Amino acid sequence: MRGSFHDAAPVNLGASGGPGVMAGMGALLQGSSMETDYSRPSMLEDHEIVRGADKSSDPKDIVIKQLLEENRSLREQLTMKDQVIHELETNGGRSLEAPAVGAGKLRSTAPQMILDLRDVKKKQFQLFDAAEVGNWHLIATLLRDNVVDVNGVGINQTSALHLAARNNHPNAVKELLARGADPSARTGDSYTALHIAVQAGNVECVKELLDAGADPNVTDYQGNAAIHMAAESGDIPTAKLLVARGARIDAPNASGSLPVHLSPIGHPIRVLLGSGSNLAATNPSQPPKPRNEMAAREGNATQVSHLAFKNKYQKDLALGPRDFEFVKVLGRGAFAKVYLVRGKGSNRDKWYALKAYNKQAIVQKNQAQYIHTEKAALQACSDHPYIVTLYYAFQSQDRLFLVMEYCGGGDLLSALTRRKAFTESEAAFYIGEIALALSHLHSKNIVFRDLKPENVVMDLDGHCLLTDFGISKEGIKDHTSANTFCGSPMYLAPEMLSRSGHGFALDWYSVGALLFELLTGLPPFYTNDKKQLFHNILRGHLVIPEYLSSNARDLIQRLLHRDPKQRLGSGPTGDREIFDHPFFAGVNWEKLKARELPPPFQPKIKKDPSGVPDTSNFPQAFTDQEISEMERGFDLMDPNAAQVQRPNPNGHKDDKRLFKDFDFTPELQLDNEAKQFEQLALQQNSFKNLPPPALLETDEYSI
Repeated sequence: MRGSFHDAAPVNLGASGGPGVMAGMGALLQGSSMETDYSRPSMLEDHEIVRGADKSSDPKDIVIKQLLEENRSLREQLTMKDQVIHELETNGGRSLEAPAVGAGKLRSTAPQMILDLRDVKKKQFQLFDAAEVGNWHLIATLLRDNVVDVNGVGINQTSALHLAARNNHPNAVKELLARGADPSARTGDSYTALHIAVQAGNVECVKELLDAGADPNVTDYQGNAAIHMAAESGDIPTAKLLVARGARIDAPNASGSLPVHLSPIGHPIRVLLGSGSNLAATNPSQPPKPRNEMAAREGNATQVSHLAFKNKYQKDLALGPRDFEFVKVLGRGAFAKVYLVRGKGSNRDKWYALKAYNKQAIVQKNQAQYIHTEKAALQACSDHPYIVTLYYAFQSQDRLFLVMEYCGGGDLLSALTRRKAFTESEAAFYIGEIALALSHLHSKNIVFRDLKPENVVMDLDGHCLLTDFGISKEGIKDHTSANTFCGSPMYLAPEMLSRSGHGFALDWYSVGALLFELLTGLPPFYTNDKKQLFHNILRGHLVIPEYLSSNARDLIQRLLHRDPKQRLGSGPTGDREIFDHPFFAGVNWEKLKARELPPPFQPKIKKDPSGVPDTSNFPQAFTDQEISEMERGFDLMDPNAAQVQRPNPNGHKDDKRLFKDFDFTPELQLDNEAKQFEQLALQQNSFKNLPPPALLETDEYSI
C-alpha cells in the first residue's frame, strides 16, 4: 500500500496556503498561457434571466443566484489549481517570471509559495506512510506545526487514522487521535476507523478509538455496527470490549440480522451476544485473587466437560430461522417444506437445504416418531459420501427444522425423465453408489424402506445421495423385525404387502425395482390400477426386456425374489453377494466408495452472477413460490414459554416433551480465545458461593 496515495491524494494546504496567498499567486500567474480559462464568465451568466436574478425576490431566482456564486467560486479555484500545475510543469520549481507591470513584490515570494505547496504535499504522503508502518514519532513530527492536515485523505477517502487502524498500530492511532484525527471520518466505503480495526481484529486499536470517544454503535452502509463485525469473525475479546463500552447487541442491521445471527454457528461468542445476563458480572472493587488461587480455580474449571457448557448455554448457542436467509422453495410434502437457504455473516458462503416441519400436523397425524427417526438416522449416517449430511436440527414454537446438505443436481427421477433410460454402465454406477449407502445404513441397524427415484438426489458433480429418511426404521436385526405398512406403492416388496414382517432385504428388493426402472424407464409390474399393481407384485409374472444383458436380467430377478430369505443380499455373506455380482464387474468398489470415479454425467448448472445456486433442476412450481415473512423468521423456542397443549388420541404428552431432544448441533471446535471464554463462563457459574474470579491476564473486559 506504500505509495498508493502518492498519485491521487488531495492536499490540504494548511497554514502555508491561505486564501490571500492563493489570490496573490492567481494574480501573479494571470498572464500564463492556459488551455482553459475558468475565470471567464460562462454563457449562462450572461443570460437575461440570470442578470435579473439579482433584483428579484423570487425564491427560484435567489437559488439561481446562490448556484452562480458557487459556480464562480469553483471556477476561480480551478483556475488557481491549473495555473500552479502549469508553472510547476514548465519551470520545474525554478523562479517564476512575474508580469512586468505591478508585480515586483510578488516576484520574490511566488517561488517560495510553490515550494511550500510541494513540501506540504510531500509531508502529507509521509504522514500516510508513517501511519501505515506505525511510525508514531514521525507522525508527531509531521503534525507538530499544523502544516499537514491530520484528516487529509487519499484514495477512497482513506485517512492516516484509517491506515493505522487497519495495520494494527495502536500507538500511531493514539498519536493521530491526540493530534485531532476525527474518529467518525468515513472511507469511501462508509467505514470508520473503528469498523476497520474491528474487521482486522485489532483489539488494541479498537480500545484507543473507544477511549477517544468513537461511537460503538455507528453503522456502515449495510447497517452493521462494530459489534456485528466482531460477531461475524467470532472475535470474543473485541466483542466483550465493545459490549463493555455500550455496543448494542439487540440492534439489527439493514437486513434485520442481530449480531448473534452473523456469528459462527455453534461458537461460544453466541453466549455473549445472545444473553449478557447469563454470566456473573465481575466486581470492579474486588481485589485480584492470588495466582495460586486462580490456578486452582482454572484447574477445577477445566474438569467441567465441554458438554456441560454447551448444555448450560444451549439457548444462546442454539440456532433459529433468523440465522439463515431463505432464498427459494425447493419442494413440499405432507408435513414439511424444503427451502434453499444460506447462512448469514461468517456463514454467508454456505448453502443448505432446510426442511421445515409443521408441528401441529405431525402431532395430529401421530407422526412424531418418524421425524425423530429421520433426524436420528441422518445424524448417525451423515459421514457417508452417498447420504446427505445433516448439519443442524432446531425448532421454533410451531416448526421443526433440519438443515442438510444442498444437492443442486435435482433428484434421480428428473434425470431419468430427461434421459428416458440409462445404459447398463450408467445404471451400474448409480446403483453401486446407492447400494453402498444402504449397506452403511444396515451396518447401523437402520432399514431405509422408501427407496425410489425421488428420494435419491444428485450433487453438482453428479453423484447420488440418499435423502428423506422419514419412514426409516432403527433397531433392525433380522428379516422380520419391522411390521409397519409403509412405502411407495410402485416399490413395495411382497413381504410389506403381506405384512409378514420385513428387514434389510426390503431395501434390496427396492434396489432391484429401481435398477429395472433405470434400464427400462418404468418400474416393474407397472399399472395405474393400485389393486392390480399389488396383485402383480405378489403373484404376477415379471417380464424383463430381452435387450438387457444376461447379467442385468439375472441381477434384477435375484433382487426381486419374492422370498426375502432367498433374495440376493440375504445370504451368508450379506450385501457382499450384491457387490460381487457380474453386473458390477466393471466397478472398482474402493474407488467408488472414495468418490474417485467420475459420474456418467454432470447436471447442467447455470451460473448466477449473484452467487445464488442454480435451482433449475427442481420443479419450477416450487422455485417460483414466494416465501412469506413468517417463514423467514420463526421465533426460536423459548423454554420459559408455555407450550400449546393439544389432545392426542394415543396419550402423547405436550409438544415440549415430544420434541425436547430434537435439537442437534455438532461438537464445537473451539479456538484458544473461545476456550478461555468457555472456561470463564464455567468458572463464574460453578462457584456460585464464591466471589467472581478475576479475569484472565489476556482478558481485560468482563461481560
